[in-house]
Amino acid sequence: MKEVIFNLFAFVEQDYIEQVGIFGHKVEVTSDEELEIFLMSKSQEDLKKAKTYQLPDNYKTLDLDEKGEKNAIPFEIYKRNYQGTNEEIGLYEVALAAEKASLQPLVVYNIVKNNQIIESYG
Repeated sequence: MKEVIFNLFAFVEQDYIEQVGIFGHKVEVTSDEELEIFLMSKSQEDLKKAKTYQLPDNYKTLDLDEKGEKNAIPFEIYKRNYQGTNEEIGLYEVALAAEKASLQPLVVYNIVKNNQIIESYG
């Protein structure tokens, strides 16, 4: 049986995450550990091919330069409140829906700064 698994990317720019990226692979089902290793081995390659999406509307930040709100989350808040929790997947809701992902897809999260992956975890 095959399933689609995803590398997810959070793009950090000027200490905010405004966009996320996604790239999927249709693979034979094996162990979760093997699939995570596979995704991590593809992260750099997938980063170049990832489709990008804005954060969902429920992630709003006041933009003092533009005098309004923008869909963004400060990176420090992401690390403190979301990273490694069940809530983290919510940042990728729009991207996962666009890719017609299953309800609980196997994913690897990648944090990207200056077009470089600085952290990956499953």
